[in-house]
Amino acid sequence: MKFIRSMISDERGAVSSKRIIAIVCVFCLCTIMFYPIFCDSCRTPSEFIVDAIKYITMVSLGSTSVDKFSMKEQEQPINSNENIN
Repeated sequence: MKFIRSMISDERGAVSSKRIIAIVCVFCLCTIMFYPIFCDSCRTPSEFIVDAIKYITMVSLGSTSVDKFSMKEQEQPINSNENIN
């Protein structure tokens, strides 16, 4: 359970909705791609549905990466001992 919690948590330990959306979309993509292989009477998934889920996944994972870099900049303490001209 700790492993799953750590996968969906951000650097501060809070649950990240972007990571949950990304995991759900990856699961949906895998299901959409592999289901027709095992089902003989199934037709192939629509290209538009696959592309939409793919783009949602890419945006979710990309925005999670951007948050990781932006948090480091905000955590740096402000030095109040600098001379102000």
